[in-house]
Amino acid sequence: MIGKTLYGASVIDYPLKQVYLLDDGNREELRKLARGLGVQYLSRPSREHAKAGNLNYGLQQSASPFVLTLDADQVPDSEILKELMGYFEEPAVAFVTTRQRFDVHDRDFNHDHLFYEHMQAGKNKKGCPISCGSGVIYRRAALEKIGGFVTWNLVEDLTTSYELHKRGLKSVYVNKPYTTGLAPQDIKNIYKQRGTWAADSLRIFFRKNPLFAKGLSVHQRLHYLEMTYHYLVSGVFIPILFIMPAVSLLLNYSVVNAGYDYLFIRLPGLLAVVWFYSWLNHGSENNQFWVSMWPVYLGAVFLALHPKKRPYRVTEKIERAGRRLKHVLPQMIVLGAGVVGIFLNVFQHGPSANWAINTAWIALEMWWVMPIIKLATAQKHRHIPTLHKDVTSAYA
Repeated sequence: MIGKTLYGASVIDYPLKQVYLLDDGNREELRKLARGLGVQYLSRPSREHAKAGNLNYGLQQSASPFVLTLDADQVPDSEILKELMGYFEEPAVAFVTTRQRFDVHDRDFNHDHLFYEHMQAGKNKKGCPISCGSGVIYRRAALEKIGGFVTWNLVEDLTTSYELHKRGLKSVYVNKPYTTGLAPQDIKNIYKQRGTWAADSLRIFFRKNPLFAKGLSVHQRLHYLEMTYHYLVSGVFIPILFIMPAVSLLLNYSVVNAGYDYLFIRLPGLLAVVWFYSWLNHGSENNQFWVSMWPVYLGAVFLALHPKKRPYRVTEKIERAGRRLKHVLPQMIVLGAGVVGIFLNVFQHGPSANWAINTAWIALEMWWVMPIIKLATAQKHRHIPTLHKDVTSAYA
C-alpha cells in the first residue's frame, strides 16, 4: 500500500519537487523502500502530537514554499500539481483541497457524495471549504502564520482550516478527485474513524465555538457551526428519536399528539426528505449509516467534553474476519424494545393512531439500521498484501 503511494508521488508530473516519507514507526523496511524509490525518509525522534506533530516535523525538515500532503493509502494522480498550483497565484490562498476518491464499491457510504459534491462546493462559494487531509496543497507561509499544523485536536485538517480562516486567509475547493485511497470496511474501524471526526469536531464546538471566534465572516461562522453542531444533533437528538417510539408503545403514551393524518401528511414529508438526501448521496447507504451510528456520536459528545485530548490511533483499512454484533447492541436493543412494544400495545389496547404512528417510525428505524447490522453480522476478510521485496521493480 505504501509502496503504491510513494511510487505515485514520485512520478507526479512537476519539475521541482521532493517526496518525503514521514514514518512514525521508524521501520527499516520503509527506509529501504524510500531509498529504492528515491524518496527522502524521515522518522522523528519523538512522537508528540500524533499526525499533526509528524507533519510539522516534515515542515521543519523541508523548505519548499508549497506542501502537498498525502495519507499513506492515497495514491495521487500524476497531474495533481500541474492542475492545482495555479490557484496560488492569488496571495491570500492558504490551501487548495480536492474531492476524495475511494477504492470501494459504488454505493459505499465512504464516498460521501453529499459532502464532497455539494456541501464542499457550497462552502467554496462562501469562502470556507475545509481541508480534507489528503490531496491538499498548503502554502508554507500560511501555515507558518499559525505555527504549523494545529496540534490541540486530533483532526488536524479541520482544525488547521479553522485557524487559517480565522486569520483571514482563503481556501479553494476543486470538485475533482486527484487521489485514490482506501476506506475502512469493517464496523470497528468505521466507528473509530467516524467517532474521531465527531469528537474532535465537537471539541471545536465546545471549546472554540465559531459563533464567538474572531476573524471569521458571517458565512464562515455558520458553515463551521453546522460542521461542529450537526454531530451534537446526531449524538443527542437521534437517540431520542430512536427510543421514543418504543417508550410510547410500552407506556401507551402518545408522544406525537396527532391522529391518522400524521401518517398521510407529515410522515410522507419526512420520507421525501430522506429520499432527497439519498438522491444527493447516489444511494441510501450514507443516510442509513449516518443515522444508525447514533451510539458512536453519543459517545463522541462525552469524549469531546472530557478535558484531555484522546490518544491517536491510526484507522486500519483492512476488513477483519468475524462477526461484531457487540457494536450494534444498542441499536438492536432499542429496536427489540420497539418490536415488543408493537405487539404488546396492540394486544392490550387494540389498533390506534398512536400504535400506527409509532409502528411506522419503528419500521423506518429498521430500514435505517439495516446496512450497519448487515455489516456487523458479515464474515468478510479482505487481505492487503505486504510490501513486495523488490517494490521498485514491481511498480516500475
